[in-house]
Amino acid sequence: MSEKFSIYNDPFSEETIKLRRNSLLASTACLFIGLTNSVPNKIALFGLGVQPANESMIGWFILLVSSYVYFHFLSSAIIELADWVKPFWVYINTKKELIINGPFHEDDFENIPAPTDESDRNAMYQDAKEHKIWEFAQRFSFAYKFIYLKLLIEVLVPIIFGGISCIVLFCYVKNL
Repeated sequence: MSEKFSIYNDPFSEETIKLRRNSLLASTACLFIGLTNSVPNKIALFGLGVQPANESMIGWFILLVSSYVYFHFLSSAIIELADWVKPFWVYINTKKELIINGPFHEDDFENIPAPTDESDRNAMYQDAKEHKIWEFAQRFSFAYKFIYLKLLIEVLVPIIFGGISCIVLFCYVKNL
């Protein structure tokens, strides 16, 4: 993962994206079974058609598999989300710390003459470029507010949906 924070970077790796997809599919199955109050009476495992003696066993099996996929996604998502937000958090808090407890004031850096050489020009170019990137971010700060929608769609919806689906199936299977 890059050291610069960007809302354009996907917070999740390919593995976690697949886990999210599988979690959503398993959660949909759980929610369907829980709301319709009907457990499939036949299940195919490894190409073999299995017909269990009671519905409760199949319901518990589906709940167990769905819960595993859900918690696997949850654990991966939390770790990767923290890693994704870390550069932004460090930048914001470092800036706050330097403003509050910094050894320098902004006026300390004005009017300091220095000879320029090629490495200074490269440094000035990088500073100017970073300043323009910062100006762009300030002008288009409204777009960065969509990060909350992205987090809602990519993280919170699958977590809430998976949790509710497992609870609904658990309540149904418990009463079988």
